[in-house]
Amino acid sequence: MSNMKGIFPEIIIKENDFSKTEIYIDGKLIKGACGYSIQHEAGQMPVLSLDFPALHMTFEGKLIPKLPEVFEGLYEPIKKDRK
Repeated sequence: MSNMKGIFPEIIIKENDFSKTEIYIDGKLIKGACGYSIQHEAGQMPVLSLDFPALHMTFEGKLIPKLPEVFEGLYEPIKKDRK
């Protein structure tokens, strides 16, 4: 897969000790990740998923997902004047 360099990001996962893992994507440390998983199915490329605490989020776009009911008290929809 050496010919794929430059097409896909370079991912480095460093296990420094039992309590600290650092994840780098294209040489940049990814801050705030609290977990990760790697899924690899036969005949497919491996996929890395990162977990982050979702405390400060902003969704921008035409389609904004509705969060589960348990989170409704934690966010407020942004309403813009449409004059």
